[in-house]
Amino acid sequence: MKLTQKLTASEERFQSVVQTATDAIILWDEHGTILCWNKGAHTMFGYAAEEIVGKSLILIMPARYHEAHHYGMERVGIEGEGQTIVKTVELHGLRKNGEEFPIEMAPSKSILREEIFYCGIIRDISDRKQAERVLEERNRLLAFEVEVGQVLNCDQTLSVRLQGCADSFISHLDGAWAGFWTMHSLEEGLELQASAGLSTRFTRWNDSVPFGHSQIGQIAFEKRPHLTNAIFRDPGVPEQARAIREGLMAFAGYPLLVNQEVVGVMAVFSRHFLTSFTWHSLGLVADRIATAIERERVMEAHQDLARHYARILAASGEGIYELDREGKTTFVNPAGALMLGYTVEELIGEPMHELIHHTKPDGSRYPREACPIYAALKEGRVYHDDTEGLWRKNGTSFPVDYYISPIRENGILIGAVVTFKDISERVRMIAELVEETKLAGVTVMLGDIAHDIKNMLMPVLNGAKLLDDDLQELFAKLPDVTPKELSASRKFSREAVDMIVKNARRIQGRMREIADTVKGISSPLRFAPCQIAEVVEGVFGILRFYATEMKVSLHTQGLDVLPPIQADENRLFNALYNLVNNAIPETPAGGSVTIGGSVGLDGRTVVLTVADTGGGMPPEIRDKLFTKEAISGKAGGTGLGTKIVKDVVDAHSGTVSVHSEPRKGTIFTIQLPITPQISKPEGILP
Repeated sequence: MKLTQKLTASEERFQSVVQTATDAIILWDEHGTILCWNKGAHTMFGYAAEEIVGKSLILIMPARYHEAHHYGMERVGIEGEGQTIVKTVELHGLRKNGEEFPIEMAPSKSILREEIFYCGIIRDISDRKQAERVLEERNRLLAFEVEVGQVLNCDQTLSVRLQGCADSFISHLDGAWAGFWTMHSLEEGLELQASAGLSTRFTRWNDSVPFGHSQIGQIAFEKRPHLTNAIFRDPGVPEQARAIREGLMAFAGYPLLVNQEVVGVMAVFSRHFLTSFTWHSLGLVADRIATAIERERVMEAHQDLARHYARILAASGEGIYELDREGKTTFVNPAGALMLGYTVEELIGEPMHELIHHTKPDGSRYPREACPIYAALKEGRVYHDDTEGLWRKNGTSFPVDYYISPIRENGILIGAVVTFKDISERVRMIAELVEETKLAGVTVMLGDIAHDIKNMLMPVLNGAKLLDDDLQELFAKLPDVTPKELSASRKFSREAVDMIVKNARRIQGRMREIADTVKGISSPLRFAPCQIAEVVEGVFGILRFYATEMKVSLHTQGLDVLPPIQADENRLFNALYNLVNNAIPETPAGGSVTIGGSVGLDGRTVVLTVADTGGGMPPEIRDKLFTKEAISGKAGGTGLGTKIVKDVVDAHSGTVSVHSEPRKGTIFTIQLPITPQISKPEGILP
């Protein structure tokens, strides 16, 4: 009796514990028939005990577990007698209303009086799973946001960074597709910069989307997000039909805004529902991306402006450099560095006065304290000068016109900008203008002189003719002169008169050339066959009296065998005349001047030499021969003789050179083609 009471009490206690437990406690037999069903099971699954006891356990299992359940029951039955405790497992249960939910079950096998039964203690872990999902979601979103931040801050182009953000959405949030568009202007619309996920066949937005057109353009136009977890019911979702075919469930489109100005659109598709927390996180990411796009736009604008200014400075023909308060270079444009012979890098940070303004034009030292650029920098005033020069890296200088202007920041002097330009050409042109002005005056004067000399030569020529006639008449009347003396005197007077007449006629011809030049009429070259020996004979004939007076002998060598050449005889006469006329006074008494000739080695030229036995030329005279700067060593000389020679030789396509040594005389060598290539010479032909 007592034992029965104890058993009854124990049974009641067991039932009390089982029925009051919040977990579901279910007993079933070896066939899977439910034997016991507590209130916790009723609450969890929705079935009352009278509805479920005696029914199969598979009523509370999703269909996917049925086969595994039958297999498990058979396997446990085969294991034989005894008590078996199976480890806790996580599964899904099936409520009466058809809803699946996650459970944790600890099943066990018991045998009592040869009867096998099973017990399962089941706990609804929906809240725990939800918490785990929330935690996992937030961890994934956190990782997503961190990676997006890293991607946006990397040193890459905007399209590369946006591509990284799209890839992050796919990898961290298990997204199906993500894309980013940027807005350039209302006219250009939205341009797709990056996308990831489904293949490009998913979307037709490979190029641009007009502002306000299609769903993406509408998001930008309305400036508000488009969010949905029911793509199949939302016609406002972009590419809805394709999204449904791909099994996509959720869409989130965000306008990328900066101060309510649209800079782009972010759109993502997902095969899973997106929580409000995910939407909120995506909105924050969209804001960060919008800020990055705007920052990129600002940087591009600044870079464009910098490039624009750089192009202006680089294209400027003027040199520009910036100085700090200490006079050190903080900027120099390429043109300025090039003019100074430095690279830009060599000038930055260097004191400019010590590099390029250290010496005055006269060669004396230029103290920094006396430098007007340094003074203007210290005093903060504008200064201009065009009388000084700057020095290049190679040690040469050039004249400059420069301005210095102060730079102030918030009213404080922080440095100065110096602009300068090379005025070498201006200085040269001014010098040439001065020279041309002088030449113009000389030209006018030469015209007058030529006119007067031409007029004065006429009576000289007439007088010489009358003198010759009178002398001839006089010689015929002289009674006391022997025939020999009379013949010699007559010959001398005739030669003298002939020399006067020929020289006067040559002077007359030269005067005509001067007059023509003054009137702007150039004298053309008159090439014709020319015997050099005859030209030299004419030169010696005129200069013989001068040479006799200076006790200098005149000689020729090899001229008779030279072939005739094509030449302007008058010009060639002038050239040889100048060389011999210059050589006679430089040759001491008893010396000689010799004109020699030979055929060149190539057989197509003749080589003439004019050699004297004088004292030679000093280097300062020899080195300037044949130029406008030629110096004459004769009293009253102009130095133009050798320049005339050079012009004549050039006109005949020839060459002229000189060899001179102190106390050993001077040799001029002229090489002329037998048949020249006629070209117009530089300068005024003699």
